[in-house]
Amino acid sequence: MRLYVAGVRYNLWRESNTVQNKTERLCGQIPGILSDAVQLHGKGVIVVIVMQEYGMAGTAVSMAEKNASIAMLASVMKRYPNVILIPGSIAVSEEFLEDTARRKSKVLKIHRNYLTLRHSLCMFGDSQFIKEHNQYSKAAKKGNLAGSIFLQNCAHVITATHKIKHRKSMPFCERERMQQKHRGVFYIGADSPIKSVSVLSHQFDLALLICREHADRTSKVFNLHQAEPLMQVVISDAIGTSIANLFGALNIHMDSVNDLSIFYNMKHSKASLIEEVSGVLYVTNEMRTTKKRIEVDVIKCNVQERTLADDCHLHDGQRQRAHSIDNADIPFSIVKPRSY
Repeated sequence: MRLYVAGVRYNLWRESNTVQNKTERLCGQIPGILSDAVQLHGKGVIVVIVMQEYGMAGTAVSMAEKNASIAMLASVMKRYPNVILIPGSIAVSEEFLEDTARRKSKVLKIHRNYLTLRHSLCMFGDSQFIKEHNQYSKAAKKGNLAGSIFLQNCAHVITATHKIKHRKSMPFCERERMQQKHRGVFYIGADSPIKSVSVLSHQFDLALLICREHADRTSKVFNLHQAEPLMQVVISDAIGTSIANLFGALNIHMDSVNDLSIFYNMKHSKASLIEEVSGVLYVTNEMRTTKKRIEVDVIKCNVQERTLADDCHLHDGQRQRAHSIDNADIPFSIVKPRSY
């Protein structure tokens, strides 16, 4: 499997910084990214395009705006059978003014999700989870959460054949994205972050984590260290990479501050499936798009035999540079993108 990882970030003026504009720009950018990937790795390359948490919008948008964006991206992606698209996450707020069956169904789901995770996360003393749980409980006492605004932070994995949704389960200041914070109830996710992805002739597990989910607590709750997904993608807003919580053969971290990082685990049980990997960061402002080569770190993490914090370090204690490597200890070549 030959892989080209493209991190995408937009630095736009406020007037252009809308979900619709970013969605249209991203749709138009995919052919150029695909062309860069084919030039470097040849036909048959798998392209992973990823944006950071809240990459499409800095504040919560309506459900209609979110659905329109995902629908447009899914339609365009049907043309690209070798592309995996993760367009960051989107904070969505939705207010139910009437006591509809849909609202009752959503309230029930929120209640079940909090119950599913309450024991695990409260046991770890997760103050953010407890804060949101208390906010939900307070609103629920009013009677079916009347007058509340539901907020969710969700991400999607989109390919030519399917789209998969993941809701964030580890909240952190989520209601800060809303105008009426006091009325917000966070719609916590309880779905597993491990998703089955099909692209070209390949089918594999991909772990998609949103910001604080890249932590020991989430890893233990969802048993990521036992799952050993081929690929792990972390999208976040201003956090660093925890090497001890990288469980994929290929690990991708796209952050709002630290941008794109890529880690290859040479001791992973599925490491031999990856032949080549390279990464490029695409940063777009109002005038142009710049490209920056991203170096690939090689790590040794025996996922099955270690605890979450053990036996995990950069290969030889330092970064392996992303030029072609001819090293018997490394079962593939890490390829450097061409100069731009």
